[in-house]
Amino acid sequence: RREGKKPKLAPSEVLLELFRELGDAADRRDLRYVLTLLLIRRRLLRLEETVEEPDGTETMVLYCPRDEQTYRTTTVAPGEVRQREIQEYLSQLLYAPTE
Repeated sequence: RREGKKPKLAPSEVLLELFRELGDAADRRDLRYVLTLLLIRRRLLRLEETVEEPDGTETMVLYCPRDEQTYRTTTVAPGEVRQREIQEYLSQLLYAPTE
């Protein structure tokens, strides 16, 4: 049995706050999209519908039961290199070493 410290997942509110801060920042849409998928998986956001915008982009309409707000996130699938960057960034953010 290993005696190493187990990483602790960041609190849900921290993730939601990052999601809100990212807003519609054009240069961070892919990060917000990946974070959105994580929040749906953790049941912090609920996908209400997917809408095709006039410009052809796809937007997810999401509901957050915690703050009773509706949010919109553009579907932006990052490329392979960017996926790794986002994964690394979120890993650093999400997992904090326990004391």
